[in-house]
Amino acid sequence: MSFRERAGRHPGIDGVWEHSPGAAARVVVHADGCVDLLVRESPCEAPAIVVLPPTVRAEVATLARGERAWGVRAELGRGGPLLERAAHVVARARAAIERGGGPAAVERVVAEHLDERGPPPAVVSELVALARDDRGATRIGARSFGARSARTLERACRVWLGYGPKTLLSIERGRGALARIRAGHPLADVAADLGYADQPHMTREIARLFGATPGALRRVGNLQDAAAGVR
Repeated sequence: MSFRERAGRHPGIDGVWEHSPGAAARVVVHADGCVDLLVRESPCEAPAIVVLPPTVRAEVATLARGERAWGVRAELGRGGPLLERAAHVVARARAAIERGGGPAAVERVVAEHLDERGPPPAVVSELVALARDDRGATRIGARSFGARSARTLERACRVWLGYGPKTLLSIERGRGALARIRAGHPLADVAADLGYADQPHMTREIARLFGATPGALRRVGNLQDAAAGVR
C-alpha cells in the first residue's frame, strides 16, 4: 500500500489524496481540522462514499486487503458547507463515479459545491490566517477581531470549520510543535515557545493530536510515510 497526494486545483480544496490497494493495514489519522469527502473501493462492491467530519484528535482507520481509499480534502475553513449538505454532495460524487469519473471528477463536484456556497466570512479567514501564522500560540481573548464578539466568532467557526476557535488553535499549535520537534529543537524549548503549560502538557497534546509522543515522532520522517493520512 502506498500513499500519494497532490494539491487541489481549486482555492477551496487543500488536496486530493489516495491510498493504493495493498495488504490490510491500520492507518494513523492525524488531526488536521479539515473536512474530507472519502471514497473507499473494494473489489466487487459499490464504492462507499461519505463526507467525514473534521478530525480533531488522532484516530485509527482500518483498510482491508485490496481496498483503495481516496478523497478530496477541503481547505481549512471551507469544509462546514460540505457537512451541511453531505447527502447532496455524496449523491453528486456517486453520480460522477458511476459516469466513469475518478478523483479529478469528484474534486470538480466538491469545487462546484464550494463555489455555490461561497467563501467564508472574513472573521473565519482572519482566524485561520492568524492561527497558521503563529501556530496557534495566540489567545482569542487578546484579539478583538474588529468589533465582532467572541460569540459571533464561535458561531461562524461552528458553521465553516465544524468546531470552535479554541480547537483550531490547539491543532495549529500542535502542528507548529510537531515541525519544531522533527527539526530537533529541545522539547522544553518547544513547549515554552508555543505557550504550553509545561513539557508534559505538550506531550499529552501531541499524543492526542498525532497518536504518538514527541519522542516517538522525532524518530520518523513524516506521519504519512507510514500510511498515515486516510481521512
